[in-house]
Amino acid sequence: MAFSNETRSQASSRSKIGTAASKQKRNLRYQLTKVETASPAQLVLMLYDGAIRFCTIALDSMSIGNLSEQNEYLIKAQRILGELISSINRDAGGQIAENLTCIYAFILEQLVTANLYDRADLVNECISLLESLRDGWSEAELILRSSSPQQLEAPAHSSRLGDFDA
Repeated sequence: MAFSNETRSQASSRSKIGTAASKQKRNLRYQLTKVETASPAQLVLMLYDGAIRFCTIALDSMSIGNLSEQNEYLIKAQRILGELISSINRDAGGQIAENLTCIYAFILEQLVTANLYDRADLVNECISLLESLRDGWSEAELILRSSSPQQLEAPAHSSRLGDFDA
């Protein structure tokens, strides 16, 4: 029995959808494993990377007037900043923790303002600050890794990203 062109096309479409879904599942498993095996410092770096990526997408959306996408990605970046703020161990971090909290709160406020008033300049400022913070955390991780590798091991269950000696 011969298949019609329409049937072959439908079968091909289903196959492509199945392949895309399978690839998406593999990617999701990879991302989950990456997060589960990351050190606290690496988790913070991942959060910075996500915030920078979302701000960049929002900035691109802003430039073409896609307000819906701009809002979506700036809110994603804001949520990451909220996670960064909540993950700070203020008891162990002292003045550095307080300073980081203030910087994160400033960035969060700038992102909200940028979203409300379509201010690309504020998003660019936030990206610049996040990149500087990311570079600092990256350097700190390298120093920790070279001086004390056991401090970078991911704990079995850690409710706070800042629960490590820096």
